[in-house]
Amino acid sequence: HYWFIEYDVAFSGSWRTFFAAYANDPSDLVAGSVRRRSDEPGWFWWPFMDFPGGPDQSAWLRSFFPLCRISRVALDMVAARVWERWTGHHEGLIPTAVRAAGLTVADLGGEGQWTPEDRRRRFYTSVSSDEGEMLLGTLRAAPPHFLPYLLHDVIYHPVKARKLPNYGDLLKMRQRFLLLLRRGVVGAWVASYWRLLARRRADGL
Repeated sequence: HYWFIEYDVAFSGSWRTFFAAYANDPSDLVAGSVRRRSDEPGWFWWPFMDFPGGPDQSAWLRSFFPLCRISRVALDMVAARVWERWTGHHEGLIPTAVRAAGLTVADLGGEGQWTPEDRRRRFYTSVSSDEGEMLLGTLRAAPPHFLPYLLHDVIYHPVKARKLPNYGDLLKMRQRFLLLLRRGVVGAWVASYWRLLARRRADGL
């Protein structure tokens, strides 16, 4: 297996502890926020996917790759599909190709249907929305974390240079927050955050 970690990923604990949690997981692909197309039908990149001879759209997957692990077999399979002219955003093409080949996919943690029971509500929080925007949680696309490390043994992304947000950043964050609030996504994220805390209390952490 190969781990891929982007430069702006931070883990508020020992990486040794983090990697040990996956030592006995044989999954060919482990990534964050694994979703079916039906879970997030409005994700911007779905219309750009083209998988000749591939699975029906109901079997398409997407995931989030700032931090992921993939097996050599899965890498070879993805390369073969690309040679067969499969195209699209890598966060949709790769998990779909892995799953279509009969290989195994698992979530890093969180609460999705692809999360193994022993990692449920561990390592990160996120919220699924129809649009797949990923603007809330500890593992998200944007905005950057200005105050990471508030929780121990948690993945944070994106973590940029330490600085206070400027007025433009705050305005964008306010607009996104209000938009998600209207969609009912904020309440789901708050509930997810508290479930993560409850899991940590139950584990005595």
